[in-house]
Amino acid sequence: MKTSYKPILTSPKSKIVFKWVTHQSSPAESGIMEDLGLSVAAYSVFGSIMTVGGMIGAILSGRIADILGRRVAMLFSDIFCTFGWFAIAFGKDVLWLDLGRLSIGFGIGLISYVAS
Repeated sequence: MKTSYKPILTSPKSKIVFKWVTHQSSPAESGIMEDLGLSVAAYSVFGSIMTVGGMIGAILSGRIADILGRRVAMLFSDIFCTFGWFAIAFGKDVLWLDLGRLSIGFGIGLISYVAS
């Protein structure tokens, strides 16, 4: 019997990513706003758009897991979270920050059903 360790490692990692992404932007608010010249409204969208991505990911997670399987759904979650981190890390304007947070939210919403 062949054992795959990726699902075992992916499940706790997704919870760490979620906790880190929700807590890392709060203390850095003034620095992010100053460096990128964001208004309070633009930063508020950046702070809350991950919730929208999470809702979309959670709605689609059951269907994706049923059609493609849990492992593939976990792989998609990893891809969306990785893209999101790169978009936030290397983005130089508000569009990339928002797309990154939306992507991470989608990945977290997707893994919430699959890893449970």
